[in-house]
Amino acid sequence: GDTAEAVTLASAARETARASGDKGTEALLSERLGRYLWELGDAAGSLAADRAAVALLAGDEPSRLRARAEAALAAGLLLDGESTDAAEHARRAIDIARAAEHAAEEGYALTTLGVAQAVNGELDEGLATLERARTICEDCGSLEEVFRVYASETFVLTTAGRLQESLDVAYAGTAKVRQLGLTSTGGGALLVNTAS
Repeated sequence: GDTAEAVTLASAARETARASGDKGTEALLSERLGRYLWELGDAAGSLAADRAAVALLAGDEPSRLRARAEAALAAGLLLDGESTDAAEHARRAIDIARAAEHAAEEGYALTTLGVAQAVNGELDEGLATLERARTICEDCGSLEEVFRVYASETFVLTTAGRLQESLDVAYAGTAKVRQLGLTSTGGGALLVNTAS
């Protein structure tokens, strides 16, 4: 829970990787740093770290890390209100993840794409994409992403004024959190959306 310390450690480790010329580790740490900075409330710093990770891996062969970096940038752009750019990077992440055969990263990117589609006026397509994301994330056992899909679905449905459907999804997601025994550590955004 010490996000500031996580930022300090990730920043120092990234500098060590950069100094040693280890581009892959530098990109990995940039992606992690992006998430920690977002949690710390530094949206601009988070996006800069995500962009750095993507830039470091540009032109590399498809890999799990490259897919993850693109998916992280897509998620950051979506949270920053850049839904069109988010959809573009999410699609790129999906292509890379499929080429590298890493389904968890595909699920992560599909969640972002689904929300971006809905925000961009493609509600039915967005909901179908979120459904695919949930199936993939559940099959992969990506618990954090399973909760993120449920929370995203409730957000999209609530925004569309489909409140009963949103509640149905929220209750299903909450049941999944309880089933996994993670009520105190997982699904926080889902619980907030349910209460809202």
